[in-house]
Amino acid sequence: MPLRRRINQGMKWAIPCLTPMPKLSVRSSALCLTLTFVISSCAGPSSRSGSALFNQLSPTSLKTGVVPTANGNPMSLQWHGRDEIELADFDRAVSADTLNERDFPGWVTQMGVGEPGLLYRSKRADELYVSELGSALPVTLIEKGGALYVCDVLDDDQLAGQQLAANFTAPLAFLRQQGNLHLPVIKAMLRSGDYLKETGLYRFEPVDPDRIPVVFVHGLKSSPSIWKIMVNELRRDPVIRKRYQFWSFSYPTGLPILYSAKLLRDDLNAIEEQFNPQGNHPAWEKMVLVGQSMGGLVARLQVTDSGNAFWESSAPGQAGVELDTVPSPIIRDSVVFKHLPYVSRIVFMATPHGGSEVAVSKLGLITSKLIQIPANLTQIVTDMVKINGPVNPELIEIPTSIDSLNPDSPFIRTLKTLPISPGIPYHSIIASGRVANTSPEMMNDGLVTYASASLKGARSETIVASGHRAPNHPDAVTEVTRILREHLRLTQRD
Repeated sequence: MPLRRRINQGMKWAIPCLTPMPKLSVRSSALCLTLTFVISSCAGPSSRSGSALFNQLSPTSLKTGVVPTANGNPMSLQWHGRDEIELADFDRAVSADTLNERDFPGWVTQMGVGEPGLLYRSKRADELYVSELGSALPVTLIEKGGALYVCDVLDDDQLAGQQLAANFTAPLAFLRQQGNLHLPVIKAMLRSGDYLKETGLYRFEPVDPDRIPVVFVHGLKSSPSIWKIMVNELRRDPVIRKRYQFWSFSYPTGLPILYSAKLLRDDLNAIEEQFNPQGNHPAWEKMVLVGQSMGGLVARLQVTDSGNAFWESSAPGQAGVELDTVPSPIIRDSVVFKHLPYVSRIVFMATPHGGSEVAVSKLGLITSKLIQIPANLTQIVTDMVKINGPVNPELIEIPTSIDSLNPDSPFIRTLKTLPISPGIPYHSIIASGRVANTSPEMMNDGLVTYASASLKGARSETIVASGHRAPNHPDAVTEVTRILREHLRLTQRD
């Protein structure tokens, strides 16, 4: 590949297709150029018919462990990777050469021996924590000693002392070909009840209880697709891709924030119970949450002890009603909760801890009125208020997510009084807008001001010259990379 083409492809990661490229600082520009030349192998593959080894590897071979050959002498299929992963669990092997570089806005690859690609598994009907697109794992095929080795390059990118070629973007690009990675964000916001069945945690790769989970939580009128560039770029770091596993929480964003936080809490507890039931996997106890925009508030409620503060300040129609008499666990668990002990660090990105004035703008007020609260929540609150006697259901109003983002809402006022649980470090990545070196008083990413996004006591605070979609900015990727490396260093000492 000509040098100029390799450089252009290398810069693709810094120019995501979802947003215009922000004006970069000198430091940011130098970083991008340095990465371009140091990581010269980040060019994406061109679209071809596949590779010789992948063409030999059929779904049947994955099940039987035997690879037919043209000369009639079959090869054995050998797995070189984590013990908990089995080849027979996958449906097919796909060569990275069959993917087109336009399938993803950046490619993370590694030079070496062998043929890179992926193993794909479609979602089973009873399978939890997997999106409808299925799951995929980057692998490299290499023929050695009369056997065909399938190498798990997220686990070990070498075989017998040789560095393997690898394509860490291929699984994400292939899944993207299977369909949309996101909810229809406007409909899911306005008619949240119709999309509750899509709510949940989704993993990007097979579960590994010996890797630290990083859980990404998107914001208002958004979806897990906002994280695809971030996840791809984090895999560029060899330490991070070997020590962490990535998850995303998807939810319809018109729901009350406290209820969305309950849904996330329920799922986090469920995967803790499923994958670390005895508590004997130390990595699982070092979970990191990364929340963007309103998702940062949903994540913050996982590291907060509420007491009765939310119940006393914001439960609709609760005057005179004791919490113990409320029959619905949905209400009780939404407003009274404790921090999750296995979450040990949190990253806030463009998060409105102090609310957003957009919520009380004309557009915000109109949008909030259009949001339909799920019928089950409305019925629960109606039944709850009837404890006090007859009530006119029309007088009951459950706050939408936009209502709760009002800087003067009971939710924001109460949240400001509740500290993050002691001992859990937190970090702020704040978007200043698209102009670098703006004073804090002038910083505004279009939805959130610096004053709202800044949180006293943060372990670090980083400003990126970005709009509200900060996860797509290379400086945000750099900072999350630094934080995850710091997390490894500090937790290894414990």
